[in-house]
Amino acid sequence: FVGKFALFSEAMAQSAGGGNPGLVWLVGLAAIMSAVSLYYYLLVLKQAFVADSESPGERGIPLSHALAVALPAVALVVLGLFPSLLLDPITTAVMESVLKR
Repeated sequence: FVGKFALFSEAMAQSAGGGNPGLVWLVGLAAIMSAVSLYYYLLVLKQAFVADSESPGERGIPLSHALAVALPAVALVVLGLFPSLLLDPITTAVMESVLKR
């Protein structure tokens, strides 16, 4: 929402400065739609953190689901800490491609 706020603020500043007065209604519509989307985002958070569980007992996470979450998470951490593992081969391939021309 910070990005949206910055965008809306700049559009309002442009319209106030005589740039394009037609942006005011567009910014108003975008602000209303952002409020609607916030409502739906909060429903998801409410369901995740506030609502009671409908299942009577705790069940474990299936292995396939755990792997679907764990493998990309590990890849994200590894590539975040060591970006050269991915960037060096890409840079080499691009440089070879450029030099072949």
